[in-house]
Amino acid sequence: MDKAMDDTSRLFYSLNIEGENGISSNASYFPSETEDFSTRTSVLSPHTDVSTRPTTYDQLIDYLDTLKVAVIDGDNLLLGKNIGLGASFHVQEGRFLDRSIHSSFVAVKTPRESIHKHPHILSSIIREVLDEIRVMSHLSLHPNVATLLGVVLEEAGGERLLPRIVMERSVGSLGSLLRKSQGGLPRHLKTRFCLDVAAGLEALHLIEIVHADVKSDNILIFYTAENWFENCVPMLTAKVSDFGFCVPDTNARDLAIGAKGTVRFKAPETLYEAPPSLCQYANLPQRDLYSFGVLVWEVVNDGRLPFPTVSDANIPSLQLSTEDGASDALINSSVVEVEGFLTTIRGTVRRSPSTRMSWQDVFTSLSTACDASCISPSPCISIVQVC
Repeated sequence: MDKAMDDTSRLFYSLNIEGENGISSNASYFPSETEDFSTRTSVLSPHTDVSTRPTTYDQLIDYLDTLKVAVIDGDNLLLGKNIGLGASFHVQEGRFLDRSIHSSFVAVKTPRESIHKHPHILSSIIREVLDEIRVMSHLSLHPNVATLLGVVLEEAGGERLLPRIVMERSVGSLGSLLRKSQGGLPRHLKTRFCLDVAAGLEALHLIEIVHADVKSDNILIFYTAENWFENCVPMLTAKVSDFGFCVPDTNARDLAIGAKGTVRFKAPETLYEAPPSLCQYANLPQRDLYSFGVLVWEVVNDGRLPFPTVSDANIPSLQLSTEDGASDALINSSVVEVEGFLTTIRGTVRRSPSTRMSWQDVFTSLSTACDASCISPSPCISIVQVC
């Protein structure tokens, strides 16, 4: 195998596609026949009950045991360079010294705040850490949700620290791939990634979880290792990650929850400026559909900033002015030529949550975005530097 195949700082993708409309017959967005997510209830629902919500370190540890999350020996984990920084965690690459336990290379997420905090602040941090663990542990079998391997429990100066989260190592975020590809990603791969993201978000919604911060930087790209074979490369899969902002699917209006998210991806109902008739829907799954539509525009436009001609301060008025104001602004700010992408953006980036597409409509629309004309006639391999 070529040396470059072992370089986890590079993305490889094959231009081999099979199936109707150029969509692979074994694509990861098709639902599993053995896993039924529809019978589950929200794993975040205890947050609405103060009596059952873990707010202290001891309660957090007890809950980890309830979830049957693996506790990993920190002495067996060698930490490497920093590979990411978010609002709640910083991420390092890691390597298991005992390679018989897991795949050798992993990602390790460490809470940015230590245990030495005011109880109210600590409670909020614990909640975000727990949400990450809860979501990944409950959807560990889903191919489009990042996989949790376990947690590391440590002490420093006699004080117990918040758990480090150990997860499978990606080859980069979707945002990084888009920006560094400089327009080099073929349409079928963009379509596949969008379908993967849609499948991951739909799985969250089926267990009554709202992601609340959908954007390309919160989507990770992974090799599908079982697809490795001679003279070709593994399929790439997009997986939803970063669940610290997740909220239970509820009609209850919570200004703090509604405020979560990234300004250019936030749905109109989550804005402080939203009228009461709209903001009552702030914590429902439709907010993720709106953000997903903006993400589709971002994917089509190779990671460009959404609403490029509009300032952050003017985003709310654009979103709230008319039903289609935001989608018109997105589409008019670039060239979106493929009907499947256009239909998805117009059907999701809408002012009223009730008028947005369903996930099934999204799958149908996006599946028309790729046809035989966008498939390479040769099995050439393209390489994109992402790290």
